[in-house]
Amino acid sequence: MTLSNKYQTKYIMKKFKFISYLVAAVLVLTLMSCSAEDGVDGQDGPQGIQGPAGVDGQDGADGQDGQDGADGQDGNANVVISGWLPADWSFYDTPHKKIMRVVVNQFTQSELRNECLVMVYARQYGTSAVYSIPGPGRWSNVAYNLYFGSNSANADGILIEIKSTENGVDLTDYQYDAARGNYFRYIIIPSSQTNRLPDLSDYEQVKAYYNLVD
Repeated sequence: MTLSNKYQTKYIMKKFKFISYLVAAVLVLTLMSCSAEDGVDGQDGPQGIQGPAGVDGQDGADGQDGQDGADGQDGNANVVISGWLPADWSFYDTPHKKIMRVVVNQFTQSELRNECLVMVYARQYGTSAVYSIPGPGRWSNVAYNLYFGSNSANADGILIEIKSTENGVDLTDYQYDAARGNYFRYIIIPSSQTNRLPDLSDYEQVKAYYNLVD
């Protein structure tokens, strides 16, 4: 190559570089002058295939269970409440005094006497009131009493007594006969549950306290 050709080649290369730089600068300025709002958004392409599921992480340790609280004691546990029992004087029956025996299977005779509070209520002819025993009931000349029988098989349990308080005056069927509406109900409360009880002589309070149904 001759010297003139060599200089000519360098001149062409420099000119080519200059034109390349100029084109690049014009492109940069063009891109900078365009805003994102000028062009129309292109359509989203289709969703790609879902990749494989990742490996499950290690399970965390189970939390410690809280300690259960102690169950509260049932306020009516072991309390025995009968339904209304018709008067039955087959244990002892005279014109002046009669005794009804009530058999109790939930407690021994010793427990009834020494470890329980026993209440008996009377429902009588001609009134909607309920009377606690012992007491006169609705009759001024009659006494109702409550006893515990002996430990013999035929005399244990609760004994309910009705007797005339007037000498020589017999009891009337209105005062003792079941057909006349004479009924009795008992409640046996263990001594461990005798705190905070209602007035046991007031049957309405007892009925509400124990949710009794007549």
